[in-house]
Amino acid sequence: MKTYLAEYASNPHNEGLFIKIKGTNDPNDTNKVPFGSSIRLNLYIQSSNKNFTQTFSGLMPTHPDEMGGDTATLFIGIDNNYLKGVFGYTNGYDGKIALDYQIGNDADIDVIYGGVWNGYISTEPFA
Repeated sequence: MKTYLAEYASNPHNEGLFIKIKGTNDPNDTNKVPFGSSIRLNLYIQSSNKNFTQTFSGLMPTHPDEMGGDTATLFIGIDNNYLKGVFGYTNGYDGKIALDYQIGNDADIDVIYGGVWNGYISTEPFA
């Protein structure tokens, strides 16, 4: 991950991480997000020096990635400023990072929540 974060400067919006979410126009495919859906991606960081939640939004494309296909891809970029300078703990453990997403807003009667991805993070302040 360190190598990848070091390349953030070449990204047009300073992204240090990209989240890929797959969508579909197949109403029977419940493993992917429906085309045209509003997505809210939540980033959770918990470390010795940073503790926050940041929400990003995106819109699943309405057309497939390939002509005649039934899937589309949404990429949501996370600005490197949220990821750099996340320190571990004095006991040697890294900080925690988690991501989840939802289709719609919490107040929507038909909101759908995706799974949670958990990992560990420790980054340089100037990465």
